[in-house]
Amino acid sequence: AAGLSPAALKAAAGATQHLPVCRVDNLQKALQKAADCGLFIAGLDAQGEQPLTAADFAQPCALVIGSEGKGLRRMVQKRCDALLHIPMQREAIGSLNASVAAGIALYEVLRQRQP
Repeated sequence: AAGLSPAALKAAAGATQHLPVCRVDNLQKALQKAADCGLFIAGLDAQGEQPLTAADFAQPCALVIGSEGKGLRRMVQKRCDALLHIPMQREAIGSLNASVAAGIALYEVLRQRQP
């Protein structure tokens, strides 16, 4: 996973001060620890079983974003409570850039948490 470089921090325009972001060496262990702490683990993959909007993001959660070409690794998928996809014209667009998909997913989390 890419780290938070000075350029990335600048591009985030201060958002990193309001949103916990972490980098881990072993994603499977980190996801297990998150699950042990009661977080809902949502995996976002173009081949996900359910649409993004079907998940309940009102609860504490962790989002795992698959890469554009390969998606989520099988062992990471097994750690997820739900495998989600972004509904779109699949014939026209095979997958989205991971940063675009993350932005859409975070918008859905925020939308569900609005009063």
